[in-house]
Amino acid sequence: GVAMEARIEAGAQELSAPFPLVETEIVEGLLESMEGVLTEDLLEQFQELSGGDASNSVIARVKSKDIVLLQPPPKEGGGPGAIPPGSFVIFTSEDPIQSLVVETPEAQRVVVYCALAVASQGTYAVRAVLADGKTLSNKLEFVVGSATPTPAPPPAPAA
Repeated sequence: GVAMEARIEAGAQELSAPFPLVETEIVEGLLESMEGVLTEDLLEQFQELSGGDASNSVIARVKSKDIVLLQPPPKEGGGPGAIPPGSFVIFTSEDPIQSLVVETPEAQRVVVYCALAVASQGTYAVRAVLADGKTLSNKLEFVVGSATPTPAPPPAPAA
């Protein structure tokens, strides 16, 4: 259907940012062969085609009931840190998803299909809308920029 084609086209556009070396037509063709589902195997193919990992990307996985971040960059001293601004969050799933609804730190709503470029610092929330139109109740939240999800205290006045 047209909706599916539009989704695949949009998804291919989104993926051409983290994988600039892979031609958009190839990305589109591979996505189409998977009916628009960006599986982990497919993501690995893109990584191979582009000559290694997409260095500035983190992978999230949409599962039947949940959406999780697989590789948050490590924080100094261990534990998951914040994602650097300018990164891409790439969403893999094993099942068709209709779209991903993202709330940005500026409280704007953005709809993506495969990958999200995170430019602003702050907390992002992502909800997955499944192929049947149901939205997953669990949302993914992640922080871009500083490694603390809580707002930083105001700087102390210089003595």
